[in-house]
Amino acid sequence: MDLQGKNAVITGGSSGIGLAIARALTEQGCKVAILGRSQDKLDAALRQVPGLQARACDVTDEASVRAAFEAVGAQLGAIDLVVNAAGTSRACRFAEDPDAIRLAREEIGTNLLGTVVVTKVALSTLLTRPTAAVVIVSSGIAYAPHLAEPTHSATKAALHALCRCLRAQLRGTPVRVFEVLPPLTDTELTRAVKGKKVSVETVARAVVRGIERDRHEIRISIVKALYVLSRLSPALAERIVTNSAPTPGPGTA
Repeated sequence: MDLQGKNAVITGGSSGIGLAIARALTEQGCKVAILGRSQDKLDAALRQVPGLQARACDVTDEASVRAAFEAVGAQLGAIDLVVNAAGTSRACRFAEDPDAIRLAREEIGTNLLGTVVVTKVALSTLLTRPTAAVVIVSSGIAYAPHLAEPTHSATKAALHALCRCLRAQLRGTPVRVFEVLPPLTDTELTRAVKGKKVSVETVARAVVRGIERDRHEIRISIVKALYVLSRLSPALAERIVTNSAPTPGPGTA
């Protein structure tokens, strides 16, 4: 897929992987709008990456998403590319944590429902474009769950299934579906987690390459090996994922 001249919207675009992808797409000649809940964070992102557009938006709220897309469309023109990068992560000992249900609602709402809402709203425009794409940032734990993050792992597995279903349903249309599967990445959410991390810039470069080369599952760094191992020995893959990153305390990012 040729990215030059495309109009892109990125959720979770005010920081982390989303902002890094916004910068990378801008460098590829895209016009980019970022969406996020915090206007202060959006303003800070605009100072870091000149030329971006920004709009405050709650991805779990259909009316908010529709309003954001209408405003962005008026600024940029018809949208060709939507990147779902909004996400949250919490460690949780499910049986013992009194906040387990609240944390699950947050993760399912942002990670899964938010992606569903944004993608559904965007498709009405994407399907009219000559070439278009939906990009969903999942995780390597879609292949092998991190046992200390039950609902977070569940949302990433659900996103993996969503990508496969959408890809099949949209076959024969102008819309391509890309899934991004990074390993532990150095972001604000993982600041308290010790262990080897890849940079957001590494993820963003891989995303651009993957889209340009039509790689529908963009596996990054060690996730390439994890994918193979998860097919050969799921139990071993789970142990490696869980042991590779020490877990922060319940209810922390």
